[in-house]
Amino acid sequence: MLHKLYTMIHWTHAEHPLPNLPTELFDAILNHLSDHKSSLKSCCLASRAFLPTAQALLFRRVVLYAYPLQERPHLRAGTKLRHLVELSHLLNHTREFKINGGDIDNDTWLGIDPELLPALEAFIGLKHSHITADCGRPLQYISLVQVIWHMSSPNLLNAALQRLLSLESVMHIMIGWSGMPLSIFEHFPSRVKILELAHITFRYSAQVPDGYLKLVNLPAIRPESLFIREKRNPDQLTVTRAIFNNPSRGCDGASIRTLHMFGLNTHEFGTYVTLAPNVEKLTLEIRTAQEPTPLDFSQFSRLRYLDIQMYATSHINIDQQIRWLAQSLRHVKTGNSFRSITLTYTPDEIYDILAWTELDSVLVGSQFEYESFSGMTIEVPTDLLSTDFYSFLPRTSDKKLLKVKYQKFIIPDIQDACLDGLLPIQCLIPCSHGPWVASAFASLMVEQRVLEKWKLKQHSAFEKLLAYLCFVHRMGSAKGVRSRFRISMLASNGPTWTSI
Repeated sequence: MLHKLYTMIHWTHAEHPLPNLPTELFDAILNHLSDHKSSLKSCCLASRAFLPTAQALLFRRVVLYAYPLQERPHLRAGTKLRHLVELSHLLNHTREFKINGGDIDNDTWLGIDPELLPALEAFIGLKHSHITADCGRPLQYISLVQVIWHMSSPNLLNAALQRLLSLESVMHIMIGWSGMPLSIFEHFPSRVKILELAHITFRYSAQVPDGYLKLVNLPAIRPESLFIREKRNPDQLTVTRAIFNNPSRGCDGASIRTLHMFGLNTHEFGTYVTLAPNVEKLTLEIRTAQEPTPLDFSQFSRLRYLDIQMYATSHINIDQQIRWLAQSLRHVKTGNSFRSITLTYTPDEIYDILAWTELDSVLVGSQFEYESFSGMTIEVPTDLLSTDFYSFLPRTSDKKLLKVKYQKFIIPDIQDACLDGLLPIQCLIPCSHGPWVASAFASLMVEQRVLEKWKLKQHSAFEKLLAYLCFVHRMGSAKGVRSRFRISMLASNGPTWTSI
């Protein structure tokens, strides 16, 4: 892509003045390179017309890593930040700031880095001036990962990090895999809209049980999105409760509209229902090997989008989790706000049809009959393509189709068939289970002769699926049964949603 861009620039200089080309065109191209720093650096050197946009993208995100003092001295957190501060005009573009300790051993090097503290103080002063003087781009996102609060000179560096977190322009804070004092929450700015907490260990665990009393200076934060990722750490749930259910402070979980919970046991989900009653988008990751505790989704009166992620392991039974979902959805009342449900799961080779029957009986209930509910979409990994995966597809009644979506799938001859402009085919397919219909989405355009060719070859799993479709189509046509079947694949040239 960069070669084509350079060729275009060279031709432009030779044939037409560069200013005649719209700036929006260059910006659109450079925005696609935002995660490729080497390409952005080349663009800065290629033309002065690229410099403003490429430079802004290069320094939009600053990431500092901890390295031992004797290794990569030019990449050490303090050295890198000092160089950037000396070129303060570059930091005018910085909106995201990340510190990554790497691991517990490397984190110690953050504390003994002699250049980190003065550079961090200068950076904080610079970004504070962007707020007060209304110049440059204010800092909006801070991420602290693997940062442990037991480093050398803790009073100085820890205080600097707290001042960093308290910048009033910050709207998104992520703290992950870190050990920190409970008081860290007292320094969050009130404008925080997105809060991510992942695997946090609090230094003084004795503070946690009486967190209501210890968090006396908590600001009145009202985030719109809360991400919780935690395993085997009861502290975090107690602290979250102390933040949003603190009767003496202004914090209010009622502002939360998006809630993501990963790695928690199902019996803990209900606690967050009381903390965030107005959630509109809910994402739950279920990995527990324990008997799942049903969650009454009717308590989320404004819930519109539900995303459930399930993973099969030697200790986790998917069918058990499917039953949990069915039991939890059964409590949803008529007149709810549901718009869609997405289920991401790794199916076992053998599944219990009764579990899916129970889920289907809920989906076809009166509480999901209204037009605004689009149904359930199932996302499965592409490694199923190495098997006869059509036999794993769950089945549901034709009243509410389950749509199966495959994330990534590339076959050259299929892509060529799409590009050749082959006409789509609408197949009306019955299933051997009476009203049950296997279903999925497709981004393929397949002609009848191509379908027949794959039916005869039957080499790959996908070809077997197409042969299966042809077979049940013929059987259904003979019986006069009409049903629907859709497949979803992603060709390398992008999705083109259609039906076969």
